[in-house]
Amino acid sequence: MATSDADTPMSTVPSSVPRNRRTAFGSGLRACAIALAAVLAACAAPPSLRSEVVLFHAWQAGEPMSFAIRTPAPAVGSLEHRSYEGLLRERLLALGFVEAPSGVARYQVEFAYTAVSEARRYTDLYWPYGGPGLGGAPGIGPGPWLARPGYPYWRYDPLWGMPPMPVVRDETVMRHELRVDLFDVRAEPAPGRKVWESRAAAYAQTEALPRLMPGLATAVFSAFPGESGSTRRVDVPLPQAPR
Repeated sequence: MATSDADTPMSTVPSSVPRNRRTAFGSGLRACAIALAAVLAACAAPPSLRSEVVLFHAWQAGEPMSFAIRTPAPAVGSLEHRSYEGLLRERLLALGFVEAPSGVARYQVEFAYTAVSEARRYTDLYWPYGGPGLGGAPGIGPGPWLARPGYPYWRYDPLWGMPPMPVVRDETVMRHELRVDLFDVRAEPAPGRKVWESRAAAYAQTEALPRLMPGLATAVFSAFPGESGSTRRVDVPLPQAPR
């Protein structure tokens, strides 16, 4: 027999459960649903690269905005280096520069890239005794922890369990860095006067430099010419990795 909305129970929590327990139960379900939605949204988001960009410059825009990329002797003939030159060339052209032969270009561009391993220490939150356990806690500190009404977060709550505990872990990660320098050969003879320098650095556990270089090349020229002496964090979407 079909039932109407009026006949359908509004809650699956038994009526014998005290009202404050039912309220806590509903609040817990909502909190879990919100946390689960955040996790799913993070999984669906495209991969991105977070870089720390540091730049200094004595930039005075002037015509012509022509450039040539210098290739150091050890990199001549390197297909990897040539592919990175192509990335920087695309970024410079998008900024309004025009490529020209080395003998007539006003700005000479040099770049270098490194990948070194570093030990990093991370702190995660762990819920003992069957706590909420969804992870993604906001950080280390005095809370706020999830608790029922009437139970402040700094006290033991027999329903929700103990508050999360910090767990320290050490990992080895790779620090990838791209540095780009621009020299004005109109201001001084070759190699010219350095008028702009920027470096972008990012950490990764498994990604190789060729995968990250498009993001680093975008980050290093972000907000060009930028504020001299500034340090910024730049998030850049990465292309999907080939399957």
